[in-house]
Amino acid sequence: MSEVETLRRALSATHGPKMRCTILCRLAELVGEFDVAQSLALAEEGADIAKRNGLGQDEAGCRLERGRSYRLLGRYTEAFEAVGDLGAKFLEAGDKLSAGLSYKTLAATYLDLGLLDDALEANQQALAVLAEVGDQALYC
Repeated sequence: MSEVETLRRALSATHGPKMRCTILCRLAELVGEFDVAQSLALAEEGADIAKRNGLGQDEAGCRLERGRSYRLLGRYTEAFEAVGDLGAKFLEAGDKLSAGLSYKTLAATYLDLGLLDDALEANQQALAVLAEVGDQALYC
């Protein structure tokens, strides 16, 4: 059984908001490799659950997946709205890996739009944060 199938089964049996949000966010990440629209729907559902239940860090994680999906769908304004402030929020919470991914997503969005100076700045932030966690392999 694939991880996606396992998570879908777990989701159907899970009622707690924190666990549902965690599962939805992970599903969004995995499904995004082959179905960006489905990834977006899962991330939106997770973010909504987290927001309704005051799960700020979980909401931020789902917003990151949502922003990545928006970018891949060419919905750049929504991508900026989703990830624009996440890097600082993740850093404040001590989650450097997610901060680096947020800056990476922001840089890619700027690059898609041809905003090279902004892309370079966000890229430098991503590299600096990912270097701190020792994981530049994510930054190819």
